[in-house]
This record gives sequence, C-alpha cells and structure tokens, in this order.
Amino acid sequence: MNNRNPSPPEEHDIRRWFLGMEQISERPLDAAEANALEKRICALRMRPILTLGAAVFLISLIILLLSSLYWESKAIDVLVSAFGISLVLLWLPLWILVSRDSLRNAMAMKGDMKSGRVFVFESPIEEPLRRLKIIRSLIKEHLVYNEQNVPQRLDVLPCSGTVIRANGKMPNVWLKEKILEAVAAPKQQFEALVKQGTPEADVEEAMDLFQRHMSQEELEELAAHIAKLRRLPGSLIFMAVWMLVLTAAIAIYASSGQLKLWVDKYQLQASLMCFITAIIAFRYFRTLKTASLLTQDAGVKILRLLRLRSEFEGSADENDPPVLEYLPISQLGWSVYGKPYPWRLRKSHIPKAKTCR
Repeated sequence: MNNRNPSPPEEHDIRRWFLGMEQISERPLDAAEANALEKRICALRMRPILTLGAAVFLISLIILLLSSLYWESKAIDVLVSAFGISLVLLWLPLWILVSRDSLRNAMAMKGDMKSGRVFVFESPIEEPLRRLKIIRSLIKEHLVYNEQNVPQRLDVLPCSGTVIRANGKMPNVWLKEKILEAVAAPKQQFEALVKQGTPEADVEEAMDLFQRHMSQEELEELAAHIAKLRRLPGSLIFMAVWMLVLTAAIAIYASSGQLKLWVDKYQLQASLMCFITAIIAFRYFRTLKTASLLTQDAGVKILRLLRLRSEFEGSADENDPPVLEYLPISQLGWSVYGKPYPWRLRKSHIPKAKTCR
C-alpha cells in the first residue's frame, strides 16, 4: 500500500444533463415550435379559471339537486354546510395547487419564447432512467427507440425543461423534466493515494483503488444537493396544516362538550391522517440523515476511485475515466465510467445512503 498526498483540486467543466443525457449543442427555436408553444401558454393560463368554474358549477349543481330532493327536511342545512366546508377545505387548496403549477409552467414557457433557444441532448438512455414515466411515454409514442444502446436525441426547452422534439419528431403530449447541471468527471486521472490488490475476489483483483480531491465546482454541487435534501417537503407542510385544522376542530368540539360525538364520527379519518403524517415525517428524517452524511463527505473533500488494471479487460489508459467514483462517508456513487451518477441528475432520485438503513 502506497501512502502519498492526494493530488490538488483541478478545474472541471460544468455541463447540462437531462434524464442522464449530456447536452451536445443548442439551436434556435423554429416557427412550428414557437406556434405550438404559444398555444400551450394560452391553455395553461386559462386552466385555473376553467378549473375553478367547473368546481363551483359542479358543487352548486349538487347542492341544488339535494335541495330539490330534501327541501322540507332539516338535513338540507347540514348538507349545504358540508358542501361549503368541502369547497373551502378540499377544492380550494387543490385549485390553488393546480393554479400555481399551471401559472408557473406558463411563465417558464414564456421564458422559453424569449430565449428562443433549444438545448440538444444526445446519448443512449440508461436502463434505470428508461423506467421513468416521461421515457415510457416517449417509447409508447414511438419517439424514443426501445433499444438500450442506441443513441437518442431529445430537444428540450431551456426554462421549462419541456421536450419539444424527440429524435426529430414533436410529441403529442407535453412532457417536462428538470435540466440540471453537474460537474463532468475529470479527463486526466490523479496519482494513487491508496493502491491495493485483493487476490481473494476476481472482481476486486482487477481493480485499483485511488482517491483525489474534489474540485470547487464539485463541492458547490454537493452543497446544493445537501440544501435540497434539508428543504421541508411540500407534502409534510400540507399534512402539518391539516393537523393544525384537526387540532382546532378537536378544541372547538371539546369546548362545546361534543368531543365524544366528534371522536365517534371522525376517529378513522383522524387516525389515517396521523399515520400518513408519521410516514412522511419518518422519510424526511431519513433524508436528513443522508444530508448529514453528505455534509461529512463535503468536509472530507475526497472522492474514492476504482479503475481497472491494465492487464485485465478494457486496458486502463491514463486518460480513461475510472469505472466508479464514490463518496467515502455516505458510500454514494459520484460518477460511473466518467458520467455523473443518476442521483446527481434528478432531484427525486437521491438514494438513501447505506449507513441510513
């Protein structure tokens, strides 16, 4: 085993990635794409109005129908109150969420119109990424080849991340995903700090272990991932609001001496809400544990590298990327064959570290 100081950090290119595909170029937005984009922006801006109108019309129609059936019954007051509460507590939050997403997408696409650019991504799509809904949809429309090792081309709008063309054809549905930046793996390898052979296993026997300093760009990228992991998820905030509403309802019923009546009616719903909240909170705390481990990796500032030895298959050239780079504390992969690991390319695909289990 050789012990030498790690090589100093080296500058790396920061490149754009989309669904594991690297950007190769960019081009101007053509007239057909701009026309389709304008129609989509108008549809997104109209969606909140249409959604609210449909919800109010439907609930009003149901109330009028029930009123005509039970006009002389005392139950009509209870029914009207129930639908009024459902409108405020259920339909209104849903409408706000739908409106927010629609207007946000419309603003992003308006940015695409002003930019007038299209990013071009091209490479084979790896097997794990082929399971994503957006890729399955493109395969179903015969816009992406079903063969795994065939290069694919996706033309993507820069602000909204919308796929405007797939292998030269415009999709019938609007599919989008985030365009993320990741630091490209270094082309020039560093000297080995640790070099070891393990004759016990054939696979490990073919490998040499190295390590190197992370560059400043890689540290900044890692810090951004840590910040995202620590951010409170919207689902947890939503459930916390519902828990506050639930607590307020219990207090009101308790003050009026009708707590037992409330418990008899809503015990199952309240228990289900508490159970869902506990699951979301548990998953968030596991995510915080992963963020803690990544923070330790950021403090160490070291990446471990595995490379094939030259006497085995795929003769290792000095300029070849390593088979695998990984973070030493969390044990999460950083790059594989010179390509950023999938969790670096998609916010929702950061895996749980081994030591979290």
